[in-house]
Amino acid sequence: MPTSFFNTFNHYTLENDAVAYYPDSIDSVLQKLDQATTNEAGFADFSIELRISLFNEIIIALQSGKDELRSLYCRESGLNEKRFNIEFERVIYQLEHFASFLKNGNLNEEFEKKVINGKEISFKRSNEPIGKVLVIGASNFPLAYSAIGGDVVSALAAGCPVIYKAHPYHIGTSLFVAKLIETSLSRLSLSPGFYIHYTDNHSNSVTKSILLSGQIDAVGFTGSQSVGRYLMDLCAALPCPIPVFAEMGSLNPVVLCSKELENNEQKYADLLAVSITNDAGQFCTKPGLIIYPKNEHGEIFKEKLIYAIAQKPHFHMLHPIIHDRYQKSVNSLSKQTEADVLLRQSGSNSISGEKVLLKVSTKSFIDNSCFHEEAFGPLALLVEYCDERDLVALLSSLNGQLTGTIIANEHDQALPMVISILRKKCGRLILNGVPTGVNVLSTMHHGGPYPSSSDSRFTAVGQKSIYRFVRPVTFQNF
Repeated sequence: MPTSFFNTFNHYTLENDAVAYYPDSIDSVLQKLDQATTNEAGFADFSIELRISLFNEIIIALQSGKDELRSLYCRESGLNEKRFNIEFERVIYQLEHFASFLKNGNLNEEFEKKVINGKEISFKRSNEPIGKVLVIGASNFPLAYSAIGGDVVSALAAGCPVIYKAHPYHIGTSLFVAKLIETSLSRLSLSPGFYIHYTDNHSNSVTKSILLSGQIDAVGFTGSQSVGRYLMDLCAALPCPIPVFAEMGSLNPVVLCSKELENNEQKYADLLAVSITNDAGQFCTKPGLIIYPKNEHGEIFKEKLIYAIAQKPHFHMLHPIIHDRYQKSVNSLSKQTEADVLLRQSGSNSISGEKVLLKVSTKSFIDNSCFHEEAFGPLALLVEYCDERDLVALLSSLNGQLTGTIIANEHDQALPMVISILRKKCGRLILNGVPTGVNVLSTMHHGGPYPSSSDSRFTAVGQKSIYRFVRPVTFQNF
């Protein structure tokens, strides 16, 4: 019996749950991986029709287990039933979305013929599964980025076996979903090697051993920049390097221009207050940097934003570790001599996310790298700009971002310049809205230049995320 174990955090009692979850041993996971590798010839029979059938089976299983799943989800994550329902429907739609993508022939082979030196040559381009995909579960979406999340579904849609690492703070939810997937595979007489679920230990040595085994062909990851970079470096140093598709979060700057802000200060203060604080700001697209003009309307907006955020409810952070990390970020940023603390408002218990607004000058933001780091929680940094030159310098200093939001209209002369800079820095631009709420669409791009993601050419959301896990092969004269 392993000596170490995990307890998830019970958000109703504010204590660790009584249920103990033990990590899987390295040997047991590698044995399952070996068996899956031995059965690789069988994976070739994972036809598009079978993938569609599997998704339909999983949908039925999820719907039948919804009540029990809801109870686990809310207890372990601290997220409420409304959030569960949103995430559950997203998962169902995501499965339907990929089933439709496959049914419509989007992965079908392409054919072409060409006469070369008087002889007709045929060419066929096929999308082959990249191989076995290791998916590392995220903490902030116990369903949509976890055991049946976007990385898992897009890898299965591509025809790839999935090895899934559960997040330690919602293991009960993860195990429940994994059992539904395993049952769905069994109903279709598909190999259990198509989906291997495991729980790692505190040092994550199982995951490292899996990667070093040489049996993984790609990695899907959503989480921090530090862990994402570690995975990128580890996988690049393998004897046969493999791609890591990491989505690592960002500041998600919001640029407010004077003309659109004029007489709309309350509107945008309210919109941004919700986007910053909802579910304790635990979204990779939370607007963490608010850039506003130094004028009368900018000052009115700032005061209204402070008031609006102060009125918003506190939400639980996902688990004690993420709460502690966030609090360290808050304390570190608040102690910077250049930072003016506009709001620090603690919640009523030890797991609530403290709502924080800080203000720094353009020069301080540009010069201090601490202000360029994501704070994963309900914190936003306000930066005031004097003129267009200020704004150009500020935006040019940004690293790669998942999103950039622009509050402007046709009368704002800076608009073309802002678009010109941000389109090079961001994966998605939003006009007069907020960045939170990433829709599952064929036109969605959820990714961005490093360090927001590991490869800005690929999206982690929507149909096109499947192309991370396929490998083109051309057959000539077959």
